[in-house]
Amino acid sequence: MPARKTFRVGRLNSSRRIQKQSWRKARSLARTSTRRSFSSSLPLIILALGLVGIMAFFGGPLSQPTKIPTSVASGPTGKALTVTTTPADSQARLSLTDGITSTLAPTPTETATPTPVPPTPTPAPASLQEAINRVIAKDKDSLGADAGFGMVIHNLDTGEKFEVNADQLFESASLYKIFVALTVYYDMAGGRMSPNDQITLIPDADAHDEDGYTIVSVGDSLPVSTLLEKMIVDSNNTAGLMLLFQVRATRMKQIAADLGFTGSDFSDTYNFQVTPTDLDLYFSRLADLKLMGAKYDQPLLDLLSRSLPRDRIPAMLPEGTHVANKTGNLGGVINDAGIIWLPNGNRLIVSVLTHHVDEDAARQFIAELSLAAYNYYNKGQN
Repeated sequence: MPARKTFRVGRLNSSRRIQKQSWRKARSLARTSTRRSFSSSLPLIILALGLVGIMAFFGGPLSQPTKIPTSVASGPTGKALTVTTTPADSQARLSLTDGITSTLAPTPTETATPTPVPPTPTPAPASLQEAINRVIAKDKDSLGADAGFGMVIHNLDTGEKFEVNADQLFESASLYKIFVALTVYYDMAGGRMSPNDQITLIPDADAHDEDGYTIVSVGDSLPVSTLLEKMIVDSNNTAGLMLLFQVRATRMKQIAADLGFTGSDFSDTYNFQVTPTDLDLYFSRLADLKLMGAKYDQPLLDLLSRSLPRDRIPAMLPEGTHVANKTGNLGGVINDAGIIWLPNGNRLIVSVLTHHVDEDAARQFIAELSLAAYNYYNKGQN
């Protein structure tokens, strides 16, 4: 019994020794396997760390997405190599795909540009009245809250006429000078005056401050022909007053009335007033050479064809359009009246008077009225 007991204990110890040896051998093998696994994985770990470092160097902080241009690269097997970065982990991931090219940035979607729809063309005006009313509707607010205007636009050859406030009196400004010229030519026709007559400047007629320059000194004289040119072409105020004082305002008023210009008022030497109707009559007769007759009307037309400034009736008309006109302006007053010779041979009389206007807007207004009338009658010639 004792020997058997010893055997059993010895066998148990031997079994325990065998178990311990097996555990030690297994632990040793596990350690060896771990070391070998780590050794074999080390190059991949180093490569991954290297890629992360390179990307951090070239692409900025790892917390930001790395932008890599869209490209196709081939791996060693000839398959497409896709490099993907994500903001979440900021790590480069390499994958091989079977011939499929991946892009790092989304391909911009092309947005079709809508085809612009051309504006519907405005129909041509059916009448002179419609053509002028379009301009009035567009421009009247820009003239000013207290602005007023009157006009007659008249095709002398067809008889068609458009009128607004045609018989209302407006300050003439420098338009009085065409009635001074009328009186001068009337006196020439009657033998009371000649182009070579000398007129001496008196102090009351000296307006060089308004003109900005001097044409003659007080006490000196200029011939009538020179004064006519300076008064009409340059709208010189000194020349106008020298001739006015020579013919006298009371006589000019009488001659104007005798010739049918009854709506205008020439009573106050320094505040003449005229109507669009009288201006239309004046230029209609002048265009027909029936104001004073061809001998005097043609020289006056020649002067008016060169008159300055050209910033109203002629301003927007085609280059080369023949216009004979006379402007007038004071503070808040912008006027113009004259003749436009149309390409079809018709003659268009335009007379526009204003008061309390924005001056630049009024110049534009008169220019656009003239162009609208011109285009209406020239529509078949374009």
